[in-house]
Amino acid sequence: RSTLRSPNAVEEVCRLGLFRSAMPFQLLSGFGVIFQDSLSALLAAGNCKARCPTREQVQGAGEHIFAKSTGTDHVDLFIGHSWKAGRWEKFFSLCTYFNLQFAIACSFTAWFVVVALLVGSMGVTGLGGSMLLFPCLVCFPMVTFAIVLIFGHGLPLGRS
Repeated sequence: RSTLRSPNAVEEVCRLGLFRSAMPFQLLSGFGVIFQDSLSALLAAGNCKARCPTREQVQGAGEHIFAKSTGTDHVDLFIGHSWKAGRWEKFFSLCTYFNLQFAIACSFTAWFVVVALLVGSMGVTGLGGSMLLFPCLVCFPMVTFAIVLIFGHGLPLGRS
C-alpha cells in the first residue's frame, strides 16, 4: 500500500491519472461556482440542469467536472479542496492572483490611449476645465481595471 509520504506515491498518483489540473478560466467560470459548498453548485459546475437530480445525474455532474480537468505531472498553483474561505473570497483571491498584472497593464494602457486622444483632439491647452477629464482619465481606467481583474482570465491575452 503506497501513501503520499512514500517516494513513489506521486508517480503512482500520476500513473493512475488522479493528479489533475484545471485552467484558470475553468476554475473561475460562473464566478467561481465550483467553490460554493453545495449540491446546486456541483450541479451547476457539472452542467446539470435538473432541479431534483437523481444519483446518476449527480455522478454525471461530477464526471463532467473531472473530464474538464487533465492529468498532469506538475502544477503551477495548488488549490486545496479543504479551503476554509467562502466562494467569493476564493474567487476574488484567484482573480487577483491570475489577473492583477494584466488589469494594471490594461488600466495604464487605457489611460495613455485616452490622454493621447484628448491631447490629439483638443490640444494640451484646450483641456482646461473640460468636463471630459474626470470620466476619461479616472473613471474609464478604473472601470477597465475592474473588468479585467474579474474577467481577465477569459480574455484572449489573459492568463488562461
